[in-house]
Amino acid sequence: MATRVFVGLGALLAATTSCLARQEQGKSGLEPVKPGDEAKVRDAGLIDLLGPATQPPDPDTVAGLRPKSHAPVLTLRRAYDLALVRHRAPSPPRKDDRLAALDPKALDALARRYSVADFARFRQDLFARRGDTLAFRDPAPDFLGLLVTLQRVESARRRVMEAERLMVYDREQLHMKTGVTQLQIDRDVIDIERQRDLLGDALRRHREALDDFKVALGLPPDAPLVVDSSALAPFTDAFDEARLWLRQPDSDLQVLGAIILRPPDVLDVTIEGRSLMKLMQRDPPVRDPGVLEEWLQSVTRSDRLGGEKRSLYLRRLARRLYELYPANDGDRVKYILAVRIVHQTIEQIFAPPPEGGGPALNAVPLVHDLVRARRDVFEMEDRMVASWAAYQSDRLALVRELGLQVGRDWESYLAEIIPPVAPRVLKAVPEKPAELPEPPPPPPPPGR
Repeated sequence: MATRVFVGLGALLAATTSCLARQEQGKSGLEPVKPGDEAKVRDAGLIDLLGPATQPPDPDTVAGLRPKSHAPVLTLRRAYDLALVRHRAPSPPRKDDRLAALDPKALDALARRYSVADFARFRQDLFARRGDTLAFRDPAPDFLGLLVTLQRVESARRRVMEAERLMVYDREQLHMKTGVTQLQIDRDVIDIERQRDLLGDALRRHREALDDFKVALGLPPDAPLVVDSSALAPFTDAFDEARLWLRQPDSDLQVLGAIILRPPDVLDVTIEGRSLMKLMQRDPPVRDPGVLEEWLQSVTRSDRLGGEKRSLYLRRLARRLYELYPANDGDRVKYILAVRIVHQTIEQIFAPPPEGGGPALNAVPLVHDLVRARRDVFEMEDRMVASWAAYQSDRLALVRELGLQVGRDWESYLAEIIPPVAPRVLKAVPEKPAELPEPPPPPPPPGR
């Protein structure tokens, strides 16, 4: 029976094809294990699924466009160009100031007309006010928000894939009579539908946010474009390398910790000589309210406009930064723990039988534990991206409100929001993965 459980495990963890929501792709691309391939699937399937990201979905499809339509890419710099053109154009805009789509050539012409490349003028626009409010609508927070929704689409897509694989596995076990019942299959069906609904919801939220962003930039909501997701590369590379770490027969926890430290760090904020980074280093694990209050008071003292309403807003903004700054490290620690749980679950699944001839562990519940552990990893990946984006957005908002120095030129300014992406470097993985231990033999029949 144990041998059959391990053969079925290969069906769960074999490499899978990418899939989007049910309404966008009717077939799952899943195929049963062919006779004679059991050993190969058992040895390689588990490791393959834990490798780098599967074939990513077509970005045009994610944006709600026809597949492979090669829509123009909206970068953060282009978002600023569009926002500045709309900000500086007369109201109502002239006919040739309107863009029906993200046409790079037409946008470049408008950018020249309105001197978008002049960084000194941009800085004036960035801090200019109409009464108590900032006049220029900064596109960076919305752009960062779109990166968060893209990450959530990817993790939801992976959950669907694994839910489908889990049902394939349980059907194998039902056929082999290893204790799985039709009740579990029915639960798997419900779980697949739930995961597909969550994927559809993630896609809808991304597309709606993208439409809103287009309108805010002066484009029609149906303008075809996709968001430049390259800013997520430091995260996706680290997540992929963590999956590669799981493939190693002797995984080193110190290596895992070094991998997770590679996503982009957040920038410091210094007000009245008080560095937020140094403040966090001085703050004990059990927060001292007095330390936080010193930081909040320095923020409100630096406000040139004053007023009770603004003081409340600035205190809340500064408090969020104070809480988000350590969250970037805290989320990394939680992510490491989540990956370690996956690793330990895999070790339990493939553990040799205990000494003395005792019964081997039942792999079926452990496989379900593995899927749940992987979902915790996906959740932590989402949180890491969201915490980083929230800190960057709030930091920029506080800098604008207090009129602090930003960048020397366009390149340095954009790098403060989205650090430049380093070249992708992943450890090489042998084509043939290391052999996993043989599954325990089936127990002898009773009476022998």
